Amino acid sequence: MSLGLGFGRDNPAYHQPSPTMFGWGGVGGSWALMDPELGLSLGYAPNNWSVEWEGIIDPRHAGFTAALQSLLPEL
Repeated sequence: MSLGLGFGRDNPAYHQPSPTMFGWGGVGGSWALMDPELGLSLGYAPNNWSVEWEGIIDPRHAGFTAALQSLLPEL
């Protein structure tokens, strides 16, 4: 894990959609991502708390990550 001021930076254990992006998530599915080089920030605060998944990554995060990665080449 690579931390910078309390945020997870891109690394093999905590991969971000771009190498300059950093962020963090919380129990229940909330998370925030920022990329100062792209001028981009994104946050998610679900209205229902869920821990009904296997592993550490909330499956709702996968959809947002895929959408963001598809947009990155255009930014």
